[in-house]
Amino acid sequence: MKFLPKILIPVLACLTPVAPVAGGPHAIPAEFSELFPIGRTFSGVKIPSYTNDVLKTVLEAEAITRVNDTYLDLSNLVLKVYNPEGGIESTVEMKEARYHLITGQLLSQTPAKVNHEKFVMTGEQLGYDTTTELSTMKGNVKVVIPKAREFTGNFGLDALDSK
Repeated sequence: MKFLPKILIPVLACLTPVAPVAGGPHAIPAEFSELFPIGRTFSGVKIPSYTNDVLKTVLEAEAITRVNDTYLDLSNLVLKVYNPEGGIESTVEMKEARYHLITGQLLSQTPAKVNHEKFVMTGEQLGYDTTTELSTMKGNVKVVIPKAREFTGNFGLDALDSK
């Protein structure tokens, strides 16, 4: 049985579709997507995202290549999500990913890792839908929760201490 946890994280929210999706967010302005001409590779890319002049996320990629009118390929992608105080709340790491400019779907092409202040999650593939802000991790998913006892109910961990 495959374990497909779905977690709601706004980690990849700095990406939004180029074209409007029914019920989805507004598009990236056409002039922004035109900064990535088809066939060109750009190195050392950093794209910040702000909410009310407060830094929300920073997308960093070693390289971004505009494949065609529909896709961007990203290599050594690191997404940093900042808390309201300006500290890093979580990061997402992918060696290779593909972003669909029209639908707003980001899909890792290699194993991915999510580092959050409350957990670390790894898996063979991470998908993110920018319109729903829903992430799905598939394949050999592992979650480490260092402070699991802080959660209500302790997940039955007290029973393990008595053994």
